[in-house]
Amino acid sequence: SGTLFRFGRDIYASVQKDGALAITVVSTEDGGKVRLETDGINFADGVRRDLSLALDDGELQLIVDGAMVASTAMEGNLANQGNHEFWLGTPWGNSAEAPLY
Repeated sequence: SGTLFRFGRDIYASVQKDGALAITVVSTEDGGKVRLETDGINFADGVRRDLSLALDDGELQLIVDGAMVASTAMEGNLANQGNHEFWLGTPWGNSAEAPLY
């Protein structure tokens, strides 16, 4: 378990102790946060997965291996809290261990 990736402070993903993937996205709408979490997909099992996020007409969607597995309403756009880089893992030492393909 631990951080899988971060895009600045706007999007961050982590693998939970049970293997579920949790993604938090910060929106422009009052800096509110929305969270998506997979159910029944173990991201700690070493299986290769394709992962996508889509914001479509106010609905944030988490797509795994071509299937939408979670969605929630999201007002506004990404918060764009500055010019930040994409990080795999985290520099603070609590990264998830996963192969990259």
